Amino acid sequence: MALLTNQVIRRSGLNPTYGAATAGGDTFTGSNRTFLHVKVGSTATTITLPVPTGKGVDFVDIAIGTLTVGPVTSAERMIGPCMAEVFSDPVTGLVTVNYSQVTGVTVAVFDLYPA
Repeated sequence: MALLTNQVIRRSGLNPTYGAATAGGDTFTGSNRTFLHVKVGSTATTITLPVPTGKGVDFVDIAIGTLTVGPVTSAERMIGPCMAEVFSDPVTGLVTVNYSQVTGVTVAVFDLYPA
């Protein structure tokens, strides 16, 4: 599992950096301004953002389920906001994302700069 670095999108712009998805999943710091961007090469992958037990919004449990990206070439999906209070593991404080396969999958995490 790799810790992804949150990249801040400012008014001046951002030259984003993407890294290979990690077998076994990746982690990152979540917030109400955090988004995960997943790009897939030529085969589909299923992405899950597990919701830790007991987490939810306004005391209501939520489940994001699974998202499938692909199978067409150059498919991508922006996922978020990845709110810490909903998706963070209570032990690590990090959001975990899992992939059904990682070949040809690149990811990046973005934070919108506060207005």
